[in-house]
Amino acid sequence: MAGRVIAQGASLGLKYGLEGDPELTGWSCRVMVKASPGASAIGQMDLTQKNDAGTRFVGLFSRDATNSWEPGDYKVYADLWNPSTGEAVEIEDDLRVKAQGVPNA
Repeated sequence: MAGRVIAQGASLGLKYGLEGDPELTGWSCRVMVKASPGASAIGQMDLTQKNDAGTRFVGLFSRDATNSWEPGDYKVYADLWNPSTGEAVEIEDDLRVKAQGVPNA
């Protein structure tokens, strides 16, 4: 599995935008962490902050949030949508959560 690896209890930084880095006025972003597409989310948040250029939504799952995530492989789904235009994009990333104190595997 390629992708990011974090330990339980470590914060998980988030940064999502569109190809070509257009400015994201009018867009919304929801991020969910799931074991599989049909599974319940173990973490979910709406990102409202953007980088200085306004081209990326930014945020993080806190240490408290990830502390309850069981070790294993997950998918991070970022859904970006613009209600005015009807455009929608889903971005999918791999994530491995390892137990605290265990080297990356």
